[in-house]
Amino acid sequence: MTAPTFHDPAGHSWDSGRDSWQQILNAVDIPPFHEQRHMTPVAVRARVVWERDGQETIEGRVGYWAGRAVLVHWRDPRLRVQGAWFDVGDVARVS
Repeated sequence: MTAPTFHDPAGHSWDSGRDSWQQILNAVDIPPFHEQRHMTPVAVRARVVWERDGQETIEGRVGYWAGRAVLVHWRDPRLRVQGAWFDVGDVARVS
């Protein structure tokens, strides 16, 4: 049995954006899974410090927390995944 193959007509692969990916300098380590708690998603603004582009404020949603860490989800071509964990001091609810 052979593995299925997938064709992207635009020629993109899973790592086609690797040249634009950046580390987030103020992200915190992912908390252990057993400490993570689900919550009703909340709209937030978060301070993000990119390794090359510097500081900016993004809008996203928080759906998980663990102690002082919250997982902010948003889409950005500089991210490998769609979010990062931050200290609550870098995140504020959108009213």
